[in-house]
Parts: sequence; C-alpha cells; structure tokens
Amino acid sequence: MTCSAAGVIGSSLFRVAEGRAAARSLHSAARPPCCLRGRPCRSQVRRSTVAQAEPNVWPTNPGMSTMTDNSVVRTDRAPAPVGAYSQAIRAGGSLFVSGQLGLAPGESKLTTEDAADQAKQALDNLGQILTAAGSSLNQVVKTTVLLVDMADFKAVNEVYGPYFGEKPPARVCYAVKALPLNAKVEIDAIAVV
Repeated sequence: MTCSAAGVIGSSLFRVAEGRAAARSLHSAARPPCCLRGRPCRSQVRRSTVAQAEPNVWPTNPGMSTMTDNSVVRTDRAPAPVGAYSQAIRAGGSLFVSGQLGLAPGESKLTTEDAADQAKQALDNLGQILTAAGSSLNQVVKTTVLLVDMADFKAVNEVYGPYFGEKPPARVCYAVKALPLNAKVEIDAIAVV
C-alpha cells in the first residue's frame, strides 16, 4: 500500500499557494517522502514485513535470537588484565580474546625484551584463555598481531606458525607506535566455541 495524496490538489492548502513553485512545494510537503520515491509508508508497513520493505534489514533465522548473552572468561593461567577489560568475552558461539602481551601469569613485567619470546608468551596466554573458555588454538578463526617494529615480523612469524599448524587463522598485522608496558608484541584472537 502506498500513500495517497488524493484531495490535496483540491484543498484550500493548494489554492493558497501562489505560483507553480509554491504549489509544487506544498504538494510535495503534503506527501511523505516515501510516496515520492514509490515506497510504502513506514507507518503502513506491518512489523512482520519490515525485512521485505527495507532491503538493508537482515532477517534472522526462525527461532534465532538477535540478542546474545555475553559471559566473561577469566583464568589465573593467563595474566590478569592491565586495564579495564576482560581476558575474553564469550558471545553465543564466538569467543573474543583480548590482546595478550608477553607477560607470565601473575607477573606485572614482561618476561623478556625479545619480540619472538614475547610472542611465544602471548600465544601461550591466548591458549590458556581459549582452554578456559572451552575452545582451543585450533578453533581460532582470526588474530590481530600488533608490532612496535616491523623488523620483528619474521621472528614473530616463525614463532607464530607452529601454534596454528596446517590451517592458520586469518590474520592482520599492524605496526604501532607503542604498546602497554613497552611490549614489542600484542596478539588478540577470535575463536569459535
């Protein structure tokens, strides 16, 4: 059903307007923009047909909720967060693990100054958090690696590869100006549970 502007042309509103431009302006103002584009009016679309009326709305599968329960994942086998964040958040069947530094569990200083060793410790930390959440490194679908110096890329990559084996996850690597605690490497992950 589309809007109808029937009766607007014969109304006193139209007759008051002077000149063609004013008439066009009043005529357009009397009709909602959706009518001018040949679309159904939002007020006349039933809620059940919103996905059909508006192509940018993605319909969900029947029985699937659009809201997910988020739960915090916490383990003592990985370093406690150094800021206002969780080690990981489980949302539905996905697990979002916060960036890990080369900190040993229970420590507040980096284990080493070497980027490759920091990457190893960060990956060990990721593994512990994934395990605590009921996942594993084999279920990681994406990682983000942050490096203070891209010259460390090769050394970090050599450490990184064996953790994921034959089917490594998608990955992004960025060079950054600085990391917390003057770390050289930070790695986060997204996994399925």
